[in-house]
Amino acid sequence: MRRAETNLFPSLCYSRGVRRASRKLNPLTNKRMMLRLNPFAQVTIRSAIISEEKRKLAREAKLAEKRGLPVPKKYEIMLKISKERKAQQAKLRAKNKAAGKKPAAKQPAPLSLRDKKAAIYAEKAGKIKKKLEAKRLRHKKKQLDGKAYCVSPWNFDKIFNFFK
Repeated sequence: MRRAETNLFPSLCYSRGVRRASRKLNPLTNKRMMLRLNPFAQVTIRSAIISEEKRKLAREAKLAEKRGLPVPKKYEIMLKISKERKAQQAKLRAKNKAAGKKPAAKQPAPLSLRDKKAAIYAEKAGKIKKKLEAKRLRHKKKQLDGKAYCVSPWNFDKIFNFFK
């Protein structure tokens, strides 16, 4: 490519480098992409693997019991770990109860900007409704007192009698 052509077509000039499109990866099939989009997915994947492993071990233990074979060692280890964990959690709960601590209450999720605006508008609408209701009541009271200030066929007699 000649120099004159590179001035006409700067996108074709190799000195600036070639820009390639990045490949869009499917997060359902590509684990790295899933973790980039949702870091919590790693925790859910790990818990799913652990629960599946527990289920398999429990099934193997049940089958071994039915067949009269010894229970697999992995299953015994898993049971021991889960019992220790439960005991540790119970101890912690008892300690917190003795100290007078209550378990941390779930705090409500912070409102989004849209929800905040909706709450403000609802509050304003409530105030406006109250003002309008008060205005209607004052108007009705004036009508009943015979001091109505708008002429209509319903209160014309009252106004007419007022000026006599």
